[in-house]
Amino acid sequence: MSGSFDERLVCDLRPPREELAELEDPGVYAGFWRGLWRRVSRLVRRKTGEREPYCEHAMLARLVFESPDVVLLLDERGLVIYANPAAGAMFGCDPEELAGDPLPGTLQRYGSRRRAIHRRDAWIENFRLQGPEGSHRYLEALRVDVQGCKAYYLRDITERRLREDDLVRRALHDPLTGLANRALFIDRLERARARSSRSGESFAVVFLDLDGMKRINDLMGHEAGDRLLVAVGGRLRSCLRPSDTAARLGGDEFALLLEDVEGSSVGPVVERILDALREPVETGGYRMRVTASAGVVMESGGRREAGDLLRAADGAMYRAKSAGRDGYLILR
Repeated sequence: MSGSFDERLVCDLRPPREELAELEDPGVYAGFWRGLWRRVSRLVRRKTGEREPYCEHAMLARLVFESPDVVLLLDERGLVIYANPAAGAMFGCDPEELAGDPLPGTLQRYGSRRRAIHRRDAWIENFRLQGPEGSHRYLEALRVDVQGCKAYYLRDITERRLREDDLVRRALHDPLTGLANRALFIDRLERARARSSRSGESFAVVFLDLDGMKRINDLMGHEAGDRLLVAVGGRLRSCLRPSDTAARLGGDEFALLLEDVEGSSVGPVVERILDALREPVETGGYRMRVTASAGVVMESGGRREAGDLLRAADGAMYRAKSAGRDGYLILR
């Protein structure tokens, strides 16, 4: 099976002749198999004039055998009864070694959705294929159930998945600092509101504005200013828990979402963040020092809208900046 195609194998796969006679509904095929059968039939008859169903079946089996995508057939117990050479290449073994076993344990199913094909039910399933050193490949599978058996047609979509993930990441993250952008921050803030309305837990919204950023850009250039912003983003991440969110809203404005916190614990968290930002940043031959002003709004019960919370924190930040900068104000 791992070598060249042998038409004698077709005999093992042929359905009974009485089923072949009923090509409008050939029992063992459904969905894309049925459509492929008909296309091959027309091609074979045009080229050879051959009308024997065996020839059609041989061509179909040859296409499955030569396919660059994986084809697996499983019996009613879920054990592999056929694997094409592409399956052997994907799983690193001779395809004959897969026979009699369930789907390889390196395949991790993580999604499924029903789809109708030619008035029959089929499923599109998603798998992760665990590779060496924790790497993964992503596969999309068309699964067709016929008479208790299952046919899987798997395609490697790793490159497409990585491109999609990258597009999502770019759409939801600031390209300079890698922090969440405004859209992602508002989404997480809305989710925090929903949880708070159910559980009554408190959360805090922090609006941060860097002090003296314009002066740094004017004296040292915007490239140095960008490096400073990247350093600020890293320090904000280091001060937060995994459940919290740090976002760059634009320019030198940042926002933080601190989940499941009490009013008495917010002050020390903000002070720790301001302390971290006061440390000088040395990059590109420059030694830069920046401070920040912060406004904090506490919320419990999720009564206020996300936009209202962010505006209230922004207003508190301006009051803190007017009071002398490098400080914070908490609104409860």
